[in-house]
Amino acid sequence: MEVPIASAVLVVLLFSRIRGLDRAAPSRFDRSLPFFLLVSLCVLAVRLPRIVWSGELNVDESQMIAQAMRYLAHPVPWRDVDGTTGGPLDSLLLCPALLLGAGATWPTARIVLWACNCLTLVFLYRALRPFGTRKRCQLALMPAIFFYAFAVNANFAHYSSETLSCLLIAVCLALLSTERQASRPSLLRPLLLGLAAGATPFAKLQAGPVALFLVAVGSIIIVRPADAARASRPRWTGLAALFAGVLLIPGAILGTVVASGAARDFWHSYVLASVAYAGQEGVARKLRNLAYLFMAPADFRPFAIGVALLLGVSWLTLRARGSRLEERMRRPLLVVAAQCLLTLICIAIAGKSFLHYALLLVPPLALLAGLGWLAATAPGRDQGGADVAPVTSRPLLAALAVAMALQIVMPARYLRAVATGVLPRGHAPVSAVAQSILSVREPGDQLSVWGWVPAYYVETGLVPATRDAVGHYVVSPGPYQDYFRNRYLADLEGSRPAFFVDAVATSMFGWGWSEKEAHEGFPALAEFIDRDYRLWKSVRYSPAGTPVRLYLLRARAAKLGLGAALDTTIGRAP
Repeated sequence: MEVPIASAVLVVLLFSRIRGLDRAAPSRFDRSLPFFLLVSLCVLAVRLPRIVWSGELNVDESQMIAQAMRYLAHPVPWRDVDGTTGGPLDSLLLCPALLLGAGATWPTARIVLWACNCLTLVFLYRALRPFGTRKRCQLALMPAIFFYAFAVNANFAHYSSETLSCLLIAVCLALLSTERQASRPSLLRPLLLGLAAGATPFAKLQAGPVALFLVAVGSIIIVRPADAARASRPRWTGLAALFAGVLLIPGAILGTVVASGAARDFWHSYVLASVAYAGQEGVARKLRNLAYLFMAPADFRPFAIGVALLLGVSWLTLRARGSRLEERMRRPLLVVAAQCLLTLICIAIAGKSFLHYALLLVPPLALLAGLGWLAATAPGRDQGGADVAPVTSRPLLAALAVAMALQIVMPARYLRAVATGVLPRGHAPVSAVAQSILSVREPGDQLSVWGWVPAYYVETGLVPATRDAVGHYVVSPGPYQDYFRNRYLADLEGSRPAFFVDAVATSMFGWGWSEKEAHEGFPALAEFIDRDYRLWKSVRYSPAGTPVRLYLLRARAAKLGLGAALDTTIGRAP
């Protein structure tokens, strides 16, 4: 019942923001704190079915949970944990919750996701606030609020590598907006801007060019401030604070990596292998994948259409008023439009059609639509220089209501998904592999999975025995495969985990893998497994396919008193 009620509250809040534009009387929800408390609680209630479900929505969230588990005992990025194309900060963000006693589970990661999404909305509001009233800024955010609340597709509902990077980008935008409008110079704002921008590539390498762009914009604002009183004051201190912030987090991470002897691992994994990964697709395929983000019948399309409609209403309003776009609005709009374009380029370069890439577009698109709306409805001047009053006409409100009405599709679709069981809730069945491990595990045990099933780490609570929670670079053919395989085997020989799982099997997630990518395709690894491990159980997910194979350390098998015939084939797992 909490989902329909919270959905209704958000819909009422949307239309109350529209209706309130022609009313001067303030409302208690005009204030930022009550508004965002209500929005955050409603979003939490709406997403509760997804949050509490104890099952995997996407392999990426399982990978980052598993990496967070390993970081608690092995804290050095790339030497101890290799997130492949994801930065270390995504998994490290989960560590405080684990240290405070939260389980290394999917609900824990989704609560962190909810908190990050709410903070992203707050900082986007702070970016808009210097340009308009509370009511108008809150209304401008409603498409983004509805997107975060009512996304049905799992790509937008799981903890992903875009979660932290979107928050950091929103922080940068808020600081840029505040710095541009401030009447007095500050060293704190440039420092914080540098910190957020410098951290972004270590949350999402793909967002690195966006962070660099925002640093460049910040530098211009510091050197050429809009306020005339600030123009005569020294600017080098602000630039020094900005670039000190930019270097601080990368310096701390890379300094630790270099001091730990993992510089070569960082270079091969985060730079060389990422470049090779992005170069797997041609230009035509990359453009098709980019178009798919907008054409796919998923939740991002209603959000993008809502943004386009809001921009359209804003443009028509400007034309109807005969008002010109003021200088204080023109440059911010150009900056955010350029950021949208740059983000599209960054998404296209990756060359993949993963829908969660579109999350990087949410902050700049929300800000672009908001700035356009605020520019169209704020007091201004016409072409002759005469003052133009702010817009509160009923025709505008009617047009805005029509433009926003599309957002109602999202809660309706979400409620239908909850009612029909498309969005499951409660307890998910534990895999047969995890059940077998849980039946004999001991304190301190570790697990290594050959393949791409990090859910086994989450289900069993066992820490990855190597730095590779998934076998992307280890299993997949590529120019650096030998490097990653030799490194993996060295980690495995050093840790000798109690359990080894070969999950390159039929019906399991993979990267176009076939039987030749099973662990026997790596002769040195096969020799190690044959010598030190015993095949314990096989789980067949397809009657005619290859099974997932669970191996037990020989010393553990002897301790458990298991005989020579250890292999037990289990049918399709629940």
